Amino acid sequence: MGGGAFRAWPDPSVAVPGGAWPLLPGAGGQQRGAARRPGGYLRPRRLGFHVARWTGDAGHCAGGAGDVEYEVRVDRVQRPSSPGGRVVLTTSRGQRVAAAVVMAVPASAAKEMLVDPKADEAAVLAAPYSCGLLAGLALAEPLADDELGGAYGVLVAPDSSSPLAAIAVYSRADTTRTSTGEVLTIMFRQDAARRLAAADHATVRDAAVAAVAPLLPGLADRVVDSRVTRWQEAMPYVPVGHAAAVRNYRTRLPAGSPVLLAGDYLGFPWSDSAAFNGLWAADRLIADHAGPAGVPSSEVASDAERR
Repeated sequence: MGGGAFRAWPDPSVAVPGGAWPLLPGAGGQQRGAARRPGGYLRPRRLGFHVARWTGDAGHCAGGAGDVEYEVRVDRVQRPSSPGGRVVLTTSRGQRVAAAVVMAVPASAAKEMLVDPKADEAAVLAAPYSCGLLAGLALAEPLADDELGGAYGVLVAPDSSSPLAAIAVYSRADTTRTSTGEVLTIMFRQDAARRLAAADHATVRDAAVAAVAPLLPGLADRVVDSRVTRWQEAMPYVPVGHAAAVRNYRTRLPAGSPVLLAGDYLGFPWSDSAAFNGLWAADRLIADHAGPAGVPSSEVASDAERR
């Protein structure tokens, strides 16, 4: 999650290819005004980016002063060859130019797009990611009160031989619900998630049922439907030394830098860090490019505030 909506200032324009507002199915063409809510997410090289450009001298995106293009794939981000030049974006709809670009995407997508990353950029973009594999198992009836100890969630010990990391019980998360039935969300641990990453739906479902069966005997006969969700890059790891790399990137970033990184690898893997990354990029962008007549950072709406 990245930078949200920046207020506009006189030229230069600003482009934000990013994960702040992912691909919106059916939202083809150029949209003006307030950004619509996210609707989906595809992988790098086919990732649906929005490109937002603000060129008005007053007002902001929600007031119609900027253009937001949806379903635009950004393939390349090229820095200007000389001071004061423009960043060139190669996209699925032709070239776009801007004075500055905020890249709010996962590390692998940023590395594919950004031409000749600087040393400090490369250091933060080297963050490894965990993958994610979840199986949702629908049951016709809720679990009995004593099943799984009546718990909403079960965490599996890391040293267990089980391929599971956790189990969540939907009916115990929302006690006000009126619908019948049950959904068990089964999360696989990393080694199992990577082993099953390319497996088909039935194989993942069967693996989930088999892993939970010792805790819920007869589960296979109770499953009436299932869904499988996969993330190649679920969350970034924060290895020892990564915080220093992030500090170096932010403190040594030259004033007026035409490229700002705002991906999830710049903080801990949670929504508050993502919001902070976007606000940091917004504040830096305004400080570097708005000039004396720029808009105060207090008027910048983060993506988290828009939801």
